[in-house]
This record gives sequence, C-alpha cells and structure tokens, in this order.
Amino acid sequence: MKRYKKITISLVVSVILFAGCSDIGEYYVGLNMQPDMSEAPFEPGLNVFGIVKTGPSFDTANHYFEVHQLADLFNYEEENLIVVDANITLTRQTDGGEVFTYRPEQTTDSIYVDRKIEVSAGDKWFYTCSYDSFLVESECIVPAEPHINNDVKLNENNLGFTIQPDSTAFMYGIYVLENDNIAYEQILSVPGDATKIEISLGWSPEKDSGQIFVFAYDENFRTYYATSNTFFKPNAYRPAFTTVEGGYGVFGAVSSVLVSY
Repeated sequence: MKRYKKITISLVVSVILFAGCSDIGEYYVGLNMQPDMSEAPFEPGLNVFGIVKTGPSFDTANHYFEVHQLADLFNYEEENLIVVDANITLTRQTDGGEVFTYRPEQTTDSIYVDRKIEVSAGDKWFYTCSYDSFLVESECIVPAEPHINNDVKLNENNLGFTIQPDSTAFMYGIYVLENDNIAYEQILSVPGDATKIEISLGWSPEKDSGQIFVFAYDENFRTYYATSNTFFKPNAYRPAFTTVEGGYGVFGAVSSVLVSY
C-alpha cells in the first residue's frame, strides 16, 4: 500500500513538472502558480535598502544604503539599474529631542555611505531618497540592545539562552563563533515576550571558548523578511512587497550585543 502511494505521488509530481502547462498545477493546488503579466505595463521606480546600526558589528561600513532602479524582467540591462546620483537625506531624532541630519554619498555602484553617522537605541530615523522624478520615504525606531537574562547553557551539540522581553525587537539574528566554527539562527520574536534561543551546532561547544553576536531587528526588517518574496514557495506566488513609501525595499534599524561564553 505504501509503495502504491509513493508511485501515485511521483506520477502527479512528474505530470506537473514536465507537462509544461501551469493549468495542471493550478488544478491540483487551486491557486494561480504565476501572475499574469502579459498586459501589465512596466512602471519605473526605485528599489532601496538602508540600515542604521548600533553596537558591535561584523562589517566595517557600519551603516550603508543601496539604491537601484526597478528592472523590467523582459527588457533590461544590468548597468541601467545602477543609481549613482541619488540624493539621500537621513534625519536622526534622539530620545532627548536632539535632531541631526546626514547625507550619505555614493562610494561604489549604487552604494551610499556616511561614516559620521551615530546611532543609539531608541533613536527615531527618517529616510528620504530622491532620484529623477522619484521620491522614496520611510522611518524607523532603533531597537534596544538585546539582553540575555541567564547564563548560556552548553550541551553536547547545541547552545541555549533566553533574551529578556523587549517591545522594540521584532526579529533576532544570532551568530555563534568558536575557533573556526560558526553557526547562525534567525528567530521571529514576539515583542514584549521573552525569547528562548536554542541553536544546533556542528561541534561540541566549550566553556570560555566562544562568542555570541545577537542582532535585534526593528519592525520594518521583520515585516519585509516575513512578507516579501525573498525565497521560493511552490505554488504560492506573492506580489512585490515593500515597507517604504513611493518605491520598493526597506529602511530599518538593528542593535546588537556581543556575549562571551
């Protein structure tokens, strides 16, 4: 009986994959497998990525911003996507009411940097990017520094700890480094609740031998990651999603902490 079931499933999958007709897949799934773009006109615009950070970090350019033109899938050249003369303005509003303005400058193709930027947890940031006739706007709040409220627990091939409740963190990224070993885990958290972390390692961790980077991401990054079509889901086409106004992409913030174990 089990073998018959496997053969049946294999035949169905084979028909869907090799028949060359999306209608067959739609029949079994009940959803459109691909969007109908035959009559949809291409609308030019901007696709942006921007991040401000506080705390220790892996990268040397602590804050950077990317600007690209939207691509017409049916007719585009890669060099036409590069934007080298966009105007980016960042406004920082601190908890104390101070206001600072920054204007990142283009360094390499479509990458903009301002190394004088200072960021603190609780800052509110406003982002504008103008190019040609396009204007993209967004804002974010920098999450608080993550706090681990108990000792890191080491087992044979895993590591665990708990992050204190935080209403400003919506997603965590955790790197574990020990000698030449590295592990990574991404957790979608519930703001205001403690977050328990359990990471499977490809080695046996040793006390006083490793470090943990904990990155807390704001709501914009959580929403963009959880909703945008950044990975393939069979038979589940999702239209483009954005957290910015006037274009596509994301502008957000992250805070981090380094813990030794």
